[in-house]
Amino acid sequence: MADPHTSAPEGQDPWEDEDTDRDLKEFAFFSQMEQLGVKTVICTDISRDGAMRGTNREMYAELQKKYAMDIIASGGVSSMEDVEKLARLQIHGAIVGKAYYTGAIDLAQAIEVAK
Repeated sequence: MADPHTSAPEGQDPWEDEDTDRDLKEFAFFSQMEQLGVKTVICTDISRDGAMRGTNREMYAELQKKYAMDIIASGGVSSMEDVEKLARLQIHGAIVGKAYYTGAIDLAQAIEVAK
């Protein structure tokens, strides 16, 4: 029996389709979450997570334009410049993990910038 929450046949991961590129899978996931009534999504760019080389602003900007959900950016948020640019994109929040731990981002200052 197929999973009632996806269109994938039983035993097949709906996000694993050789004919679908990564971007389409991401958009399929976001579309499905929005249809289910999800209001907030944490989105981590795992290629940048912990790398301290900047966030994927283009991806977050596209998601923000396409979906009505609140987006929390994660992965690569490594400087106050990243926080400022995400705030200008009206991204709901950011996870600053390693940047906070290493002292690259002052949490109080980041909160003020994001207001």
